[in-house]
Amino acid sequence: MPAEPDGGHHRARPDAPDVRAGLLVMMAAAVERAVRPVLEWDPPAVDEQALAVVVVVRRSGRGEGPVMKSTARRRTRPSPGVPPPASRRAGVWAGRAVGLYFTGAAVLNAVHTVRVAHRTMAWFRDSAWLPPYRPVLGALERIAPAVVLGTAAFEAVVGYHLLRGRRVAGALRWAQAWALGLCPALPWPYWVPNAVSAAVFEAVRRDVTRHRPA
Repeated sequence: MPAEPDGGHHRARPDAPDVRAGLLVMMAAAVERAVRPVLEWDPPAVDEQALAVVVVVRRSGRGEGPVMKSTARRRTRPSPGVPPPASRRAGVWAGRAVGLYFTGAAVLNAVHTVRVAHRTMAWFRDSAWLPPYRPVLGALERIAPAVVLGTAAFEAVVGYHLLRGRRVAGALRWAQAWALGLCPALPWPYWVPNAVSAAVFEAVRRDVTRHRPA
């Protein structure tokens, strides 16, 4: 580097290109530290996020400083004000319809069936066509009112979750299992509606699961 006298002593004078190069290195390091949290950020409210940050350092002939350009693309959940698709609304209303059905069954069992619980259990026992069901229902006949009230409580819980839209897929699974579980205790053709109901519950569950937000 050239030197100039200063009171009998020589002092080194740094060149301008070396100063600019040092500044560029320092600024590039600062930009990298600022961009790193953005690249590592993964907010839970975003379903799918594609984030791309491009840092461009440009120097023109006039000695312009570094320039940073950033582009970001983000796909988030629909705004709360935007109505859901028609297919999703249909699945929601179908689940609520099943919930209303189970809630009505719970009220009917708690108000009426519990009064004739012993006769109802005896009818189930005599109508059962699957061997394990008949002795089990015969043993439960002694506590038939408690069994009916327990059934009403189960139906009320399933109906509550479906009407509120909470744990819909699981509630529909329980509804399906309940409908199929009653089939061996019902004679022909009374078990046919239960089998059809189980198929309908499965169709509703698949529709709700397919349109459930991620």
